[in-house]
Amino acid sequence: MQISVIYTVSGMYLSRRRVLSWEDYQGFWAGFQTSLGPWDAAAVVEYLDDEYPDLWPSALDQVQALLGSAESERRLSFRD
Repeated sequence: MQISVIYTVSGMYLSRRRVLSWEDYQGFWAGFQTSLGPWDAAAVVEYLDDEYPDLWPSALDQVQALLGSAESERRLSFRD
């Protein structure tokens, strides 16, 4: 399963949605800024762990929650 990390003006998201171009991303995400990926789940967890140690729950838990759900996207949450 391939996952992208989406950056918008209102937050960060994980997405399983297959999108071909940044124009497509702009259509799906209001306030789209940029995206990374798609990567496999392990690469996403590694990236998030390295760059965002303040994620809560952990990057692994948030990636697994997305993969275990029917959702195509999930907003990343951080410690307050």
